Amino acid sequence: MQKMLLLALGFGFIGVGLFGFTCGSRPEFFDIDPLHNIIHILSGLLAFAAVMLGERVTRFYARSFGMIYLVVSVIGFFSPARFVCGLFVLNTSDYWLHIGIALLLFWIGFSRYSEKKPVV
Repeated sequence: MQKMLLLALGFGFIGVGLFGFTCGSRPEFFDIDPLHNIIHILSGLLAFAAVMLGERVTRFYARSFGMIYLVVSVIGFFSPARFVCGLFVLNTSDYWLHIGIALLLFWIGFSRYSEKKPVV
């Protein structure tokens, strides 16, 4: 189930990144810029690679990217400007969404896998 969630999240990241390039920023919902879109697309591609490389890499991806998304959100909440670390644009909606993504990634990274092992 964790691998399927990470694949869905990967598709979501890529979809959001492509949507941002084609439709532009939606300031009433989420503020985005080209670097933000690139980061989402790369996050999605890395999620696919992690799933293909096995459970250990999937857990590592989920734990590390969960921490990255959480840290970016916390920095954003306390940053006086809309630019997080002077790199990309985010707004309050983005911060809450990224906290939700971080929690999902932590669940994927720290929960036990329930895949059935073959009986020998």
